[in-house]
Amino acid sequence: MTDCLRGGWGATTPFTVHWDSSAQAKARLQERVPSGEREVALFDLLLEIFEEQGVSVILR
Repeated sequence: MTDCLRGGWGATTPFTVHWDSSAQAKARLQERVPSGEREVALFDLLLEIFEEQGVSVILR
């Protein structure tokens, strides 16, 4: 899949994202979405994608 989170274009890792208002984002991104053979909250999937791509995330 090539997109802005996994696509090989844009910012080059390693870098760190400082996610302001992350508690509010987590509360709003609880929709369950497929990820491989399981379902996860969208918020958690986004964090997994960042980690897979070598991006550090600081939740604020």
